[in-house]
Amino acid sequence: MANARYQHGHIKKVPRSGGAFAWKYYYRQTDPDGVRRLKSQTFSSIEYPTETSVWKAVEGQLASLNENTLAGKVAYTFGQLIDKYLKEELPALAWSTQGTNRSLLELYIRPKWTDTRLTDMKALRVKNWIDKELTFGAASKARARNLISRLLDLAMLWELIPTVERNPMQLVKVKGASKRQKPLTILTIEQFKKLVGALSSPFNLIIFVTGCLGLRISETLALKWSDIDPQDSNITIQRVFTHSRMKEFPKTDASWRILPLQSPVMQRLIDWKEVCKPESDDSFIFPGAKGTPRSDSTMMTDHIKPTAEELGIRNFGYHSLRHSYKTWLDGKGVSLTEQKD
Repeated sequence: MANARYQHGHIKKVPRSGGAFAWKYYYRQTDPDGVRRLKSQTFSSIEYPTETSVWKAVEGQLASLNENTLAGKVAYTFGQLIDKYLKEELPALAWSTQGTNRSLLELYIRPKWTDTRLTDMKALRVKNWIDKELTFGAASKARARNLISRLLDLAMLWELIPTVERNPMQLVKVKGASKRQKPLTILTIEQFKKLVGALSSPFNLIIFVTGCLGLRISETLALKWSDIDPQDSNITIQRVFTHSRMKEFPKTDASWRILPLQSPVMQRLIDWKEVCKPESDDSFIFPGAKGTPRSDSTMMTDHIKPTAEELGIRNFGYHSLRHSYKTWLDGKGVSLTEQKD
């Protein structure tokens, strides 16, 4: 395979009845049995009126056919790497990450670097692009840099470029990327109680449970009555609801956990169950009008943030609850190891 020759294939104009014609692209491919055979692919002359348009259409396929040849590796472009990433790597990522990465690639990275050979993806060129051409904030610039770095890591894994000890994107520093863009809001226990008391149902209970258990809002919204064990007074965190999608496992392996329910939390949940009267234990604890989980952004915009601002709590967000929870534990002398457990 190391001595495989670079192939371009060839295109032939094929007559059709009534004076029409089609294009046929011929190439060779090694089948699973190890035998290299001649293949062909037909293109409509209506969709592809010129030979040039057909060559454009087979660019990605041509790159795939030649990625194990020396010439193919030398000629491999960043645009072709993006295509391979979208097909082989992106689908395995979380849905929210897929959306973010696809947008960065198609709106910003591909237009700039699509025709650049992998061997020409130099740190200084990327740094100048980030500093001088990208107009969004430092955090988004850092995500673009990190995504390019990830693609180059994959290019080494896929043996499209030589493996090096240090990815060149590690040399690209984004000013302000590590600086917190918004001030961090930490609630005192008294502020937390006032917020819960001021909110209407069920938003008060959603904030109460999220804050008392240190959950992500995506974990709270995905809770079902079957997750609660009333005999042992605990609750299992085993799924998340984010970007309008349910995922049957939390953000990380460590996020799957069984948490104790203190009596005030358990009692409020029991009282809420009497009010909402779920159809079954498979029902969500905090369902919306259609029985599905609520929108975290709508709750925050329409109910929680206005109430927090009326109480003088500025820049409140769901992450404020997790940071506050950690601060409360620190104040009680709970070690970092115990907090993780």
